[in-house]
Amino acid sequence: MGSAREFEIGLDKLLKGQVEGKIVEATKLLAMEALQRVVMKSPVDTGRFRGNWRVAIGSPASTPISRIDKGGGTTIGVGSSVIGRMNEPRVVYVTNNLPYAVRLEEGWSAQAPAGIVAVTIAELQAFFSKL
Repeated sequence: MGSAREFEIGLDKLLKGQVEGKIVEATKLLAMEALQRVVMKSPVDTGRFRGNWRVAIGSPASTPISRIDKGGGTTIGVGSSVIGRMNEPRVVYVTNNLPYAVRLEEGWSAQAPAGIVAVTIAELQAFFSKL
């Protein structure tokens, strides 16, 4: 018959492995959904804004990049690759560092009059409140 200490160690390993794995998978799913939504909600003129969505793990990306992506597929693919490499619970950042990102979020574009991030957050909150 095992001791209480053996049970504690066994339970700790079980929880760490199973729960941590589920947290990582849930985080990946949420991050992918958020990325896809902000990219596809992004107004498109030249494709620069849509192409500047970046995914980073642990700390946010802090500079814009030069990617042009009118369709959004490349941006989603690159971000998906970053998300896919996450193997432990971490904070995932989806950022757009172009100087006019705040104006677009505040409704500056007729293509996204309610913004991009705020709409995405509201959609994700509504989705998860139904679970």
